[in-house]
Order: sequence, then C-alpha cells, then structure tokens
Amino acid sequence: MNRHLSIAAVAALATLALTGCGEKPALTVNGQAITKDEYLKLLERTTVAVPGGQQAKAERLVLDQIVSNQIILAEAGKAGLLPSDQEVSRLYDVQKKLMEAQQPGKSYETELAKQGMTADELKADLKVQMAETNLYARKMNLGENEVKAEYEKNKANIGLPARTQMRLIILQPNTPQVAQVTEQLKGGKSFEEVAKTINEPSLMQTGGERVLFDTQIPAPVKATIDKSKDGDTLGPISWPITQQAMPGQAPPPTVALTAWVKVIKKLNAFALEYADAAPILRRDLVRQKIMDPANTAKRDEILKIKMAATLQSDDPSRLVVWEDIKKVAKDMGVGESKPPAGGTAPAGDTAPKTDGAAPAPKPK
Repeated sequence: MNRHLSIAAVAALATLALTGCGEKPALTVNGQAITKDEYLKLLERTTVAVPGGQQAKAERLVLDQIVSNQIILAEAGKAGLLPSDQEVSRLYDVQKKLMEAQQPGKSYETELAKQGMTADELKADLKVQMAETNLYARKMNLGENEVKAEYEKNKANIGLPARTQMRLIILQPNTPQVAQVTEQLKGGKSFEEVAKTINEPSLMQTGGERVLFDTQIPAPVKATIDKSKDGDTLGPISWPITQQAMPGQAPPPTVALTAWVKVIKKLNAFALEYADAAPILRRDLVRQKIMDPANTAKRDEILKIKMAATLQSDDPSRLVVWEDIKKVAKDMGVGESKPPAGGTAPAGDTAPKTDGAAPAPKPK
C-alpha cells in the first residue's frame, strides 16, 4: 500500500492516541523538546494514500483502525475465539523465521525498530488479526479440513526455496568501469566498497547485497556458483538478461552483462510445517472467502456492530471525525449487504483492517 505515512507510523499514532500524552517529550531536536501532543497532532494531519488512489488524513485511518480492533476483540471474546498468547507468539516466531531466512544476517526485531515498531506492538496487531480470522472463519464455516487441504495442495511452495546470499556488481560490457572494477578488486579493495561505488545504481546502496532464489539466477551463473564455496569471488563472468517480448513481436536478443559475484552463503530450501503455516493459510482463505458476494451478509454483521459503536473523547474533533467516517460509510452502502458504489470502500470504511499482517508464504 503506497502511503505518505508508513503502516508502522500509523500504528504508533494509534498507540499514542490510546495512551494519551504525558509530560515527557516525544523527542528533542537540537535540544528543543517536541511534546507528545505536538507529535500526535502532526501525525494526525499527515496525508495517507489509500487503495483506489484516494487520500485521507491519518487521524481518520487511525480512528477507524482503533474502533475496528476493539470491535473485533470484543466480538471474538464473546465467541470464545480470542487467540492465546502462545498462539500469537508462535505466529510471530514464524514471521521472524521467514524474514531472517530470507534476509540472512538481519534481525527481525531490528528491522521492526527501523519501522518504529516493537515486538510487543506487532504481537498486539497479530492478536487482532488472528481474532478477526477466527471470527470470520466460524461465520463462513471454514473448517480445519479445508485449511489442511490448502496446505497439502501448496505444500511444496510454502516456505522458501533454495537461494544464495551474495554481493553483485553488474555492468555493461566493454566499458571503462569494467576495467576499474577489475583493477580495484585486484588491488585489495573490499568487494562491498567497490560494489557501492561502481555498479548498477539499484545495487549501490546495499553494496550489491542480494538474496536470490536459485530460479532467479541465470543457469550459466548458477552452474558457476554451484562449483564455488561460501566466500568465493567469481568474475568477471557473463550475466545473461533475457528480455520479454512485446505481444506479436519476436523476442529481443539476450543481453550479456558483465558481472562479479561474491558468494556469501548458499541457503537450503525449507518448508513450513502445517502447525506453523496453518494460521497464515487460514487468514488467506478468510480473505478470499470474505470477498465472495455470498458472504457479504456475514461481513456486514461485524460492520453493523462497528457502525453502532459509541465513542467518547475529551477532544470533540475526534468525535466529529468518527461521525463523518460513519456517514461516508453509510452513504457508500457499507454494512448493508451490498457492494459499495464504484466497487471500492472509502477511506475509513469501517471495515475490519488486516494491514500490517504477517506475510503469507507464497508459491515461488
């Protein structure tokens, strides 16, 4: 989702909105204190891009998310469908395992922190996500047998395939830069340093570091890597690029670029066990089924409860925003067992949210 404000920042705004503003500054800039109230107000005024090309103030999105979360947790609690702390922690650990396997050497918690989120905050989000999944799964009679069948059908593609962590330098052939790279590497300059200064632009920022699935590596290059050891530097070698043909036209010729590869680590494939994959598969099945017109009424049962929610706040402006969110949703037909006009819901549509959820393992 392309937003001017990140999902993590929206989550942080939601947390601030719920916890209130204390006397301790949110941060200082060159010694100048920025209060939590100033920080919160700025976040509230920030514009957020939402699906369909619409834009809304972050306050509308956050307010909608807060109400959604509370309704989902309350309804799941009544039905005995709240996930346990152990179940939430297990899903968190699965996400952590997937991310750290896909980006070796990186810490999941460190990457979360870069997005302004802690492990506990993400677990709180996962609890809502799992409660929502459990609630709709029951309403739509999604049973364990269907989840198991989905797992068996996609078992070979759930998890991560064999892949190689590497650093890359890729250049157009027969250019002065090719000679410069060769000279600098022979002169003892580190591969990472050279990759940051002489390289295809998209590779410079990371010092050429990439984790590529074996299927993404050209066959001749893969054959060379297979013969190498972790830590070996290969090159210069040919890196063929096959370009897609335009409809009705002959395919363009393969382009051979000049490349150097530093093999960091060859990584074996691994698959998720059913117990680890089931919460993610169940969530994805719920998302698919909830879009079926036959299930519109079931979705609207929750939306009607949400639209009937009563808010109280010391800040009257928030109540005005909430009433407008409900009015826009009502005008769009949200919660009335019919698709919204134009086929998309408005910003702040009062629909339960699942943004920021655990990434599903997808077929590679």
